[in-house]
Amino acid sequence: MSEVEVRPFQAEDGPLLSEIVHKSFSVEWSSRFWQWKYLESPCGKASTYLILADGKVVALSGQILQYVSLNGEKVLASVAVDNMRLPGYEKKGGGWLKAVRLAVKEACSRGAPFIYSIANELSMRASQVLKYEAVFSLQSLRLPLNVSTHLLRRFGNNKLIRSMGKSGDMLFGLFDTFGRRSENMLRHSKWDVHEVKSFDNNFTALWEKVKDCYGITAWRDAEYLNWRYIAIPEVNYKIFCVSEYGDPNPSGYIVLKCEEEMGIKRGYIIDIIVQPNEKESFYALLARAVSFFREAEMDAVYFWVNKEAWIFSWFREAGFSPIEIKQYLVVKSYSDSIPQSRLMEKSGWYITRGDSDYL
Repeated sequence: MSEVEVRPFQAEDGPLLSEIVHKSFSVEWSSRFWQWKYLESPCGKASTYLILADGKVVALSGQILQYVSLNGEKVLASVAVDNMRLPGYEKKGGGWLKAVRLAVKEACSRGAPFIYSIANELSMRASQVLKYEAVFSLQSLRLPLNVSTHLLRRFGNNKLIRSMGKSGDMLFGLFDTFGRRSENMLRHSKWDVHEVKSFDNNFTALWEKVKDCYGITAWRDAEYLNWRYIAIPEVNYKIFCVSEYGDPNPSGYIVLKCEEEMGIKRGYIIDIIVQPNEKESFYALLARAVSFFREAEMDAVYFWVNKEAWIFSWFREAGFSPIEIKQYLVVKSYSDSIPQSRLMEKSGWYITRGDSDYL
């Protein structure tokens, strides 16, 4: 019988994660990536535990400590990430649940009164075992950019699909009011939209100004934003900010990413923060995002958000259509200071893909 070891993640453990990560998510990440994720967040080292047997990691569970805004109040919380196990090793070292419980116990001992996570259908089953509760399912808002290419890539090149694609492009062109006015908006707006390579203290000032408007969400000051979107290895984001011409203070920002999935080129809005009383700055940012994705030849633009968030209606007004996706916000309180009932209020959250570990 092989010796079993249960211990926290260490800086040199990156290479050991290759097999379990590939079998769990079909991706490959370098050791540098895991160091960034588990060791370098603004709140310090993550509470991540490994179970090792036969010379490999057979189970893993992580809790990333993170400051969140609780209706403007800065509190510590924990984000559950990377719950993985290898088939055939379910009971080794006390099983995967032992790694989970150790990670949760450490996160709570370090001051996190509640845990939240974005769970898919598979991890929802694990969440139920851990007695996490689902608050809501996220919506994916979609704006088509190239209907014909989308259909050809998805269903193949034949006469019927080509005909449907051309008809779709014509129909979309008739109703794409946002697309038609976006270029004009960029030319004639009072808003200056430009790329940023890092977040300075002006973005912290922006967050202090708008934090009360976003309910429960990650504390998006410059330190967090630089860790999440700038320092991250192996992931390329495009970031734009908006401000009035001549004003160095940003009024908002947007984080973008291009991906290809199942032959479809998808442009993702990973995160966006704007001021609720400045809808025109939102449209200026969105126009630049759509322009960027058109230039990158994306087939459609997507934005994950909970439909209870006030910004949901702004995207709908811009022509985005909602699609149900099987991604759920799950939460569990471990302290009377923040009761479960407060976390279960659907309208109290602002969750984007940037709040998850779907990079």
